[in-house]
Amino acid sequence: MPQQELRDFEKYWQRSMKVEIDSVLTNRHAGGKSTIVDGHEGVDYLDLISWCKGNSVSVDQRTLDPFRKIFRNLIDKARNMLTLVDQGKEVSKIKAAGLSRKDLQILYGMPQARGGRRIAPGTINRDWMKAEILFVNLLKFNHIKLYKNHNTHALEEQSRISEDISAGLHEENFQDQGDNSWLFKGICNFLASTTNQGGHIRLNLENGWETYIRDHWGAPPGIPGVLEGSLIKAFVESPTMPVPLHLVYAETLARAMSGNDGSEWGANQSKIRRELADKAIHHPSGDRVNLDVFYRTFSKYNAAHMADSFLLRGVNDRTATRYTLEEIALSEPKQWDVIMEPEFIRWRELQRDRVRTTGEEDV
Repeated sequence: MPQQELRDFEKYWQRSMKVEIDSVLTNRHAGGKSTIVDGHEGVDYLDLISWCKGNSVSVDQRTLDPFRKIFRNLIDKARNMLTLVDQGKEVSKIKAAGLSRKDLQILYGMPQARGGRRIAPGTINRDWMKAEILFVNLLKFNHIKLYKNHNTHALEEQSRISEDISAGLHEENFQDQGDNSWLFKGICNFLASTTNQGGHIRLNLENGWETYIRDHWGAPPGIPGVLEGSLIKAFVESPTMPVPLHLVYAETLARAMSGNDGSEWGANQSKIRRELADKAIHHPSGDRVNLDVFYRTFSKYNAAHMADSFLLRGVNDRTATRYTLEEIALSEPKQWDVIMEPEFIRWRELQRDRVRTTGEEDV
């Protein structure tokens, strides 16, 4: 399921973030759909927000945390760089534009253990392995770029690693602990070999991420004297893109990289969400289920203890689905409906359309 969700994300991402101008595929400008420049609209985030609502599941946060840390770090580095650019600094003079080996060491410690009573010398740090497979997936989808020093794109090295990934070499020996491990051939190894020259990984801003960063943290349209997406402007209460999509994307990548047993993290929650959305779509109003049905659906998947947390999570979490309770008029004894926000319903409808179009199994 997460693998298909990632493929859906890539489809929505490219369709939403990119536009062809003079036969060149480029980022849409900041400011959202209502902002039109030279006849071209900004980003319509509806499908991406809907995707977030269907994929923001609450699972073991310790499991997801290593992935979120890396992606948040990549986002923060890119955001800081763009802020400096908006302040007038030249890109070539910005040195901390990406994630370095030192940054990974600060996050996770050394890549290999020194050894002890319970750990053999040279044992590879599991968090570094998680970082590597996250980088592999990000590179596969063109979301990161490798830099051999502060300003030079490592095109040759990136192409070689990309070709190895396409050939599946990373899958053959990823779990090896010896010198044949992919960790000594892949992206973390690239960081190690270029650390003295300033080697690092950057978020690929040319692949839509600059627009997203500007729409999530920058100025929205309508502020006098301020360009849409400007990062010089202080925090605004109503950004163009209110949902922190980067966190849901990192979590979905993490869930797609399940354990060796092939199990999916948060599988029950995915099934519950799909079933609730299906039942809501078939309701005459198309957006709700009875509260009793809501609780019974959780019980069906042995997750009754999670029902209340689902109802409450949307209050403070912008990535989570908002569920609204509405009393059913003239019901006796009193009954309530659980109303689901339109973006969540759209997520499921897009899935169902995909299944009908491709004929693939809805798992």
